[in-house]
Amino acid sequence: MITVGFSTHPGLLSRLIRFVTRSRVSHAWVVFHDLHFRERFVLESTGKGFHLILFERWSRSNAVVRTFDLPYPLEDGLAAVASYLGESYDVGGLVGMALVLVGRWLRRRWRNPLASSRTVFCSEAVTRILVGAGVPSADGLDPEATSPEDLFVFLETLNSPQSSVHSPQTSG
Repeated sequence: MITVGFSTHPGLLSRLIRFVTRSRVSHAWVVFHDLHFRERFVLESTGKGFHLILFERWSRSNAVVRTFDLPYPLEDGLAAVASYLGESYDVGGLVGMALVLVGRWLRRRWRNPLASSRTVFCSEAVTRILVGAGVPSADGLDPEATSPEDLFVFLETLNSPQSSVHSPQTSG
């Protein structure tokens, strides 16, 4: 099973993202168990790029806010983002999200003018996973203009009776 998760971090960028997006979360990721390594891995996009990290190591410096076990297989979604592995973080896309938010405050719907087609930021990657997996209504999300909070709210409302809250020790 592939679980979608949301977290925060005590760092300045995390606090800034939560403030600007009026969010409970600053980071989106997925966690899954790899049969070959026999370990749980987080797939995420950070300043280190789009990469995999052992969940145990990742959880030492991240505070999990909530995870969602969706009633849809997400494996095809992982395949849809595989080409981004090893690429750098989409810094321009993150800056462009600020412009998207300005548009929202002005009651306009703006596309992210600085998003890169080669790189992804965290919520963009997870949104692309959901779209690639064919999750209902996910195709209505613009991956390049979806903040972690947007994605969090989307998953809360998607199938709220089927979503679940897990502690870091039980998710995945």
